[in-house]
Amino acid sequence: MAIAAACVVIAGGTVFVFLQSATMLFLSGHAANRSNQLAYLTMDRLARDIHSSIEIPALVDATGAPITLTGSAPVSAAGIQFRIYEGGPFQIPNATTADSTTVTVNTQASTQMPVAGQLLAIPSVPVNGIPQDMFARVASVVPSSPTAAITLTGALGSFTNPTVATGPLVAANTLSHVVSDVAYIVVTPASTGIPELRFYPRAMSVATDGAAFSDPTNYSIVTANMAASPQPFSLAIGDQGVAINLTVQDTTNSNRVQSSFMKNFSIGSTAAPVRIYVRSIGL
Repeated sequence: MAIAAACVVIAGGTVFVFLQSATMLFLSGHAANRSNQLAYLTMDRLARDIHSSIEIPALVDATGAPITLTGSAPVSAAGIQFRIYEGGPFQIPNATTADSTTVTVNTQASTQMPVAGQLLAIPSVPVNGIPQDMFARVASVVPSSPTAAITLTGALGSFTNPTVATGPLVAANTLSHVVSDVAYIVVTPASTGIPELRFYPRAMSVATDGAAFSDPTNYSIVTANMAASPQPFSLAIGDQGVAINLTVQDTTNSNRVQSSFMKNFSIGSTAAPVRIYVRSIGL
């Protein structure tokens, strides 16, 4: 009986070891595939949005504050901010002065109306004889067919560089568009301590928006675990695109980030990052 019991124990232990090994291999493979999928989906989304930008992205830190580029060496950052086209064109039927805080535009029934936080983009505004594109931030919109009254966050001339206080600024029948400042930022929540890639449909920062920066209603999580790449974006002066080093770790199968079957999948490297260029610049 002792010999039979010993055989049963040995056989059972062997089966258990094989089952445990098979389970770990399955979880490891699944985690690797999941990390691969997350990384490529994230990169595809970044490529799509950056390609649709109307200007070169700007670097921001983990709080959304802008980073100034100096020198020729690339600078790494936790996030990028850029502008995307939202709708238009909208005709401005009446001449508008620099001290105006409201702009009336002609609309159509199928037109997507501007919303608060977006920017009214007016190309080629002459300031001191030099044309420049002006981006005036929208505070509110009162739609009425066939026009809409767009209230700005300040006087129209305050959005020029240098600012213009008085006098005619926008000629009658000028065409305008609506754009949005958006941002992708790697932020580390205090509750988890694990960096996550967030998308802000209205670019925000702690300095200007305070607690709203961390309000989940103001952003969506693109990738939940960016522990291996807290600063995936880099730019240098003169670049026409942003370089990305992306490492994603799967957390689906375990809440323990350091679990033996958690797998990273990286796209790009320090030596040769993936570079995404802006395809459409200008309105």
